[in-house]
Amino acid sequence: MNYAVFQFINDLSGHLVWLDSIMVLVSKYGLELFAIWLGFVWILGDDRRGHIDVQSGFSGILALFLNYVIVCKPFGSFTVPSRSG
Repeated sequence: MNYAVFQFINDLSGHLVWLDSIMVLVSKYGLELFAIWLGFVWILGDDRRGHIDVQSGFSGILALFLNYVIVCKPFGSFTVPSRSG
């Protein structure tokens, strides 16, 4: 099922120019935008929900760390077939 979802998402590539542009922007600046957004929400939000913002920040840092661990130590040799054949 994961491969089917992967293929579905990849098949959208090159067909919708606006979606391609959004994905390029998110992949380039998504981390910085997430950090800025959390900062604004934390500063401008109410005190009752401040712990949610801190937990969101910690979960983002944990996700980045786990991504680093997975990329540095590959857990499989799955290769993605190219579109050209």
